[in-house]
Amino acid sequence: MNYAFKLCLIVNVNYMDIEVFKRNLQLYKLGIAELDGDERRAYDFLINNLSALNTYKFDKYPDLIFFSKVGIILLVYHLEEKCLEINYHRVWSFFRENLSMVNIEIDSLILWWVQVTLDLTPTHTIYLKYDYNHLIPGNCS
Repeated sequence: MNYAFKLCLIVNVNYMDIEVFKRNLQLYKLGIAELDGDERRAYDFLINNLSALNTYKFDKYPDLIFFSKVGIILLVYHLEEKCLEINYHRVWSFFRENLSMVNIEIDSLILWWVQVTLDLTPTHTIYLKYDYNHLIPGNCS
């Protein structure tokens, strides 16, 4: 059973809205549909903040892949656990505060986005636990 279907069975909180939303984003990228309102704001955020990310691997953390933008770690992927840590203040809170999305909607959208854009296969998300920004070359400790 795939992850998205399990989520739908566990909690049905606007889940179909998210599926429609993701489909509309795909159609927009193909030039078939237009986006407006919250869909447009979410797409702009994803493109501006979670696309063209810098990728880092560090010997100190061999099981982790770090993704940053402008020197700030936004995502950390755990290879072994297939877990995606998400920067709450820079990513998660945008969807919660600006688009009034609930956790399951945000989780579903971001899992889908990283599968499509980063070719990762996370099974679940958590909030970023640590500040890893000092690891990025050029950032102060």
